[in-house]
Amino acid sequence: MNSKIFSLVPTNGTEFTGKLGQKIIFEVEPSVGLLKARESYLVLNVLNTSSDWQRTMVNNMAGVSSIISRVDIYSLKSGQHLETMENYDLWSAVEHQYLYQDKTNLRAMEGVGAECYAHNALANTTNVAEVQLNPKDIESNLLSPVQSNGNAKYNFRQFITPLKCGIMRYWDDEKLVPLINLLGLRIEITLQDPKICLQHLPARTVNGGAETLRTLASTVVHTADGSGGGLPCANNNGTDLFITTTDDCNVLDCGLAVGNSITIMSAEAAAGVARTITALEADGSKVKITFDGANLGGARTQVLARRTADNRAYQVKPEFRVVSVQPPAGEVQSLVRGIDYQFTTYDLFFNTIPQNVRKHQIEVPSVATKAQCLMTFFHKTADEQFQDNSEYYTCLIPDEIHLDSVQYHIDGRLIPVRAYNPKHKAEKIISQHETAKALTTINREPQDLGNSDGRNLEQYTNTYMIARELARPPYVYPLAEAEPQIRLGFSQNTASSLTARTLVWSKKVVRADPTEGIKVFH
Repeated sequence: MNSKIFSLVPTNGTEFTGKLGQKIIFEVEPSVGLLKARESYLVLNVLNTSSDWQRTMVNNMAGVSSIISRVDIYSLKSGQHLETMENYDLWSAVEHQYLYQDKTNLRAMEGVGAECYAHNALANTTNVAEVQLNPKDIESNLLSPVQSNGNAKYNFRQFITPLKCGIMRYWDDEKLVPLINLLGLRIEITLQDPKICLQHLPARTVNGGAETLRTLASTVVHTADGSGGGLPCANNNGTDLFITTTDDCNVLDCGLAVGNSITIMSAEAAAGVARTITALEADGSKVKITFDGANLGGARTQVLARRTADNRAYQVKPEFRVVSVQPPAGEVQSLVRGIDYQFTTYDLFFNTIPQNVRKHQIEVPSVATKAQCLMTFFHKTADEQFQDNSEYYTCLIPDEIHLDSVQYHIDGRLIPVRAYNPKHKAEKIISQHETAKALTTINREPQDLGNSDGRNLEQYTNTYMIARELARPPYVYPLAEAEPQIRLGFSQNTASSLTARTLVWSKKVVRADPTEGIKVFH
């Protein structure tokens, strides 16, 4: 049998404006024969189309997969639904953190950032902080690099990524995908909201709860004639000038670009003045910023600067490069027979944890008869559109939600017999051991459990999840009959309502029969 590679373009267009709900559709005909899924891949050319020349990058942990919200796969000729991967981007972010020690290839091909962690451990504290990326470390996921004159380059950037789905044998042993028997595939890729999947280039910090540009002076007295004291801030030919206070900062790494719209204000809550950056240039180890207006409204102290608006947007040109094996003409008919095609995938279940509760029970209404494990993530829905690092990907750690008790109730049994507290250093081992066992059930050996490096060992730096192994490979568990529950306890009332996302991993079987058609068994 001969193999060949060819490129498929979507059937519903060639360029797509990234917005939540927009679909990219690929159709793989049964005449393709047999698919080498492990060697097939997506090519995603992504363009930053944010207005005001705002510089962005794909999410640091998910890479280019961050633009994919979900994937639905159908039999092309019969229309039978075969698989759905909801929150595809979230799972990609989790996988990149836990399953790779060397992330060189992920950075080069998929646009994963250098610091591929949800949180940083802080020395001498009992907390963690969101990863604050250095602009020098994000070449791999940056969509709009800047030139030495401060002008950003807004060109399509190409990324390559596998299609991480069960049908494509992503979590199973390599086998040819029988397109002949499945009557081809219709692959629908739903795009993610740019306010979730795109991050602003980190030129920001939090000052008293307000997100501001961290490169600008924190103590400046500005007057219309430039006679104010403090750090340099003066009129020059009718324009306002600032010089960044950050040492060892240059135009390439300052996080700004010509054309950025900035609102300048003072800490005294004086009215902000909108300005556009017209020039960036080196000034020793600092950066001089020129704006398009002359008068900032008189004397101002403790000058802050914020992006005027959040205008994150993107465009994508996709391809699906397929490697196929075409059987000899005389053998095609012999392949058209009844088969059972088994693969690993997950189903997603949502649960809302109300505000002001100390205990909560999550019901998991799964119909899986070949279940492998459970994984649960926690979010505050309102915080999923952070401009620097969406909480959709980082999720919430136990300290943030005061989670101090985790226990499962499955088939009338409490597992473990004693609930564990993931906030305690001694019991973090239990939590991570459960996570490692669960990942192993889907043929993924965990390689990286975080970057604490001895600091705050009770804290979690990867995207936090609670997990439970249900059966060790090659065995499976009849979860549909077990009425599974996840029982949670909190050390104090929850401050706001939370969303819990639970993935139920299982084996599914597609039965393809020439006379009875195509059916899916859970």
